[in-house]
Amino acid sequence: MNDDAPATAQDRVNRTVWMELGQVARFASAAGWIDRSERVLVERVMGGRTDLEVLDIGVGGGRTVPLLSTSAARYVGIDFLEELVAAARRRFPDADLRVGDARALDFPDASFDVVMFSSNGLDAISHADRETALHEIRRVLRSDGVFLFSTHNSDGPGPRERPWGVPPVTLKQPRSSARTVARRVMHLPIAVKNFRRLRPLGSSGNDWRVTVSGAHDFGLLVHYTTAAGLLTALRDAGFLGEVELWDDRAGLPAATARPQNRWWYFNVLARCSPAALV
Repeated sequence: MNDDAPATAQDRVNRTVWMELGQVARFASAAGWIDRSERVLVERVMGGRTDLEVLDIGVGGGRTVPLLSTSAARYVGIDFLEELVAAARRRFPDADLRVGDARALDFPDASFDVVMFSSNGLDAISHADRETALHEIRRVLRSDGVFLFSTHNSDGPGPRERPWGVPPVTLKQPRSSARTVARRVMHLPIAVKNFRRLRPLGSSGNDWRVTVSGAHDFGLLVHYTTAAGLLTALRDAGFLGEVELWDDRAGLPAATARPQNRWWYFNVLARCSPAALV
């Protein structure tokens, strides 16, 4: 976060969770793609290109560094948590990794061809700050640039999740699902405590809400948006080209994916103009 800007309640809550013992190490060990949709979109934009200048926002412990930097003419990764940037630098000492904030990007106008903000990182900040970040991202993109990101779905199951409910279970990953259920039972007391403490800090408006997420034992406050609200926010920020919504996991565009009320989050490709590079 910009050192001159006051921290919001959402900033304070989320920063505390991410800096808990063990979290930095967990982020620093993350590797590979989050989901198939992320991979499909990145490979579509980056595939075969060696001339693109890329800004990676919310680089965390460095998961996305090798996914984006190896084929970029210029790569810069930023995160607003110094501890995570330090961890990423230890993993990738040759990469250009900096402390920075999406709400006040320290780059000239039209500096990049591609900006990526993965892992729903945009949702960690308040609604007003989100608008600021979107305008900043558009400012540093070139007129034919693209913005790749993911963001929580307000019409999906996320906002309805409760500590005492059954977590997502899938037959495709029975062991993982069993571990998730067992962890939910063991951590129920702290999850209920977090949920009751943080829920009053939420807010909402037309097509968006900030509320408690089930992640980290219901310890985070995140921003959720509808598809319509997302499109409006991007248009208002100056993304005037086509916006593609892809599902949360399977690598399918909205037209062929399962119904959007089953998506936990959107994967998004937003073009600055109709003449964008993909």
